[in-house]
Amino acid sequence: MRSTARGRLAAVAPGPVRSRRPGRTLSGRRAAGALPVAPGPAPVELPEVLVVELVAAAVLTGCSVPRALAAVGGAVGGERGADLAAVAALLVQGASWGAAWSAVPWARGLAAALGPAWAAGASPASVVARS
Repeated sequence: MRSTARGRLAAVAPGPVRSRRPGRTLSGRRAAGALPVAPGPAPVELPEVLVVELVAAAVLTGCSVPRALAAVGGAVGGERGADLAAVAALLVQGASWGAAWSAVPWARGLAAALGPAWAAGASPASVVARS
């Protein structure tokens, strides 16, 4: 007998088994009496300075440059987050520093600050701490 989430939860949860999406059951149907969920507010694009500070904080904790960019990109979201995640992916795949950053004009200062440490294979923490 195959065990499903619905079968496992049915024994402990009375009524329809709810999914993580509010107002829906695991089958995707609208739960009885559930009101539609209003969409959240539009995403806010963080200022460049704040994004750079977050990358600096991640690097100072010991993250590698690609890991810091990916983590901040995932946390920030929006266009800036997608840009940072794309740069991180390109660096991990072996792209050159200039090629990875070429499509991200808003972060030229960040790329210039982290570039020498990346080229030397050194920790960027000292570069970020001086900035």
